[in-house]
Amino acid sequence: MSSARRQNQPLLPAAKDKKSKHVENSDVESRQQLRVLSGTNLKYAHQYNQRVILETVRLRGPLSRVEISSHTALSTQTVSNIVEQLLDRGVLQVGERRSGRRGQPAVEIDLNPRGGYAIGLHLDRDHMTGVLLDLSGTPHQTINLEWDFPTPDEALPHLVNAINILIQEHGVTAEDIWGVGLALPGPLDVAAGSMMAPPNFPGWDQFPIRDTLSQRVNLPVYLETDATAAAVGERWFGHGRDMQDFFYIFFGVGVGGGMILDGKPYRGAFNTAAMFGHIPAEPNGERCVCGGRGCLELYISLASLYETVNPQHSVQESANVVAQCFENKDPRLMAWLDQAADRLTPALVTLENLLNLEAIIFGGRFPAPILDDLLARVSKRLPDVQMRGLQQHPRLLRMHADDSSAALGAATLPLFEAFTPSDSVMAKTPNDQAAGMAIR
Repeated sequence: MSSARRQNQPLLPAAKDKKSKHVENSDVESRQQLRVLSGTNLKYAHQYNQRVILETVRLRGPLSRVEISSHTALSTQTVSNIVEQLLDRGVLQVGERRSGRRGQPAVEIDLNPRGGYAIGLHLDRDHMTGVLLDLSGTPHQTINLEWDFPTPDEALPHLVNAINILIQEHGVTAEDIWGVGLALPGPLDVAAGSMMAPPNFPGWDQFPIRDTLSQRVNLPVYLETDATAAAVGERWFGHGRDMQDFFYIFFGVGVGGGMILDGKPYRGAFNTAAMFGHIPAEPNGERCVCGGRGCLELYISLASLYETVNPQHSVQESANVVAQCFENKDPRLMAWLDQAADRLTPALVTLENLLNLEAIIFGGRFPAPILDDLLARVSKRLPDVQMRGLQQHPRLLRMHADDSSAALGAATLPLFEAFTPSDSVMAKTPNDQAAGMAIR
């Protein structure tokens, strides 16, 4: 068991579910209540500073205490006190002493990869992927399962079994796990921890998957769309480490979007932002499962690709056929890539014009050669429709991870919540509690 757990002290307080008696039940009134300015005190400032130090060490470590102070603008005494607490809890570890300078050699401080772990699960209509990460973001175990539109009752035993296998095969215990991230196709009801009217997911509408799974495994569960989870993962250990504003396009059975603004996921007023796949691409196009017509995902998704090259066959067989078609430059696949690039290009320009992004990242479950080819085709089309005279256009990048990016991103959700500095940690809620997550 890690020393982080042996101390049995939460690094950050868990937010309570109780609401102020003055808050009404409607979403709008609840959000208005939360907009009221709130003060803070030393307790919450301390929690915020813990996150600042953790994030600084994660991104720039190993560092000496003096270097941490310099990077964070915190006093050396504050840094020393917080670092000692994090060392005692096993989250940080002492490295080598630096020599060659005057005075006492500086001691390096770095993350302790074994100070805690997190599990990520990605559920889609045709598969489930699970992964175990340590504090450094290194994956240690992976599990994959193919299925066909399972109901919650059918899926839950597999999810519980996957979590147990990931824990046992790496030789850790449930007490070493900071939490489970669960990535699902959107839209989600984040407050209820459920999916909202998901197409082709029988029995999942409003099923409380987050709370049900948490009760089954006795671990905190963090729910997120697969696209936003992948974007968080990219922010954690991919291209987004040094970026504050980027958009992640997740190509799966459908197409989703994940938006990172000011270094944090942006979900919108009602947690349905970045529904990229449902941008209308053909005003008089075919009807989408969402109820709209001519949605972008009808033309650029994995389902569309499989239907083009290998209709009415299994997912795994279709994946093999796609790889073979790409190698042979099959005319059907080349034509599909052309039409996908034609429809995708104006949507990317819309993102660029609205959000002024640093980058747009292509990821998800497309094979890497397909993503690279699609990127190249889009890149050729963009200059003809982009605004002239802009100082800089967003970079187009392929995801840093492999096609398990959503599961990896889901696993970073508990870590991201614990490490990332956020104004919510500083704010006192009506119940005098700071928003945050308890490190186990």
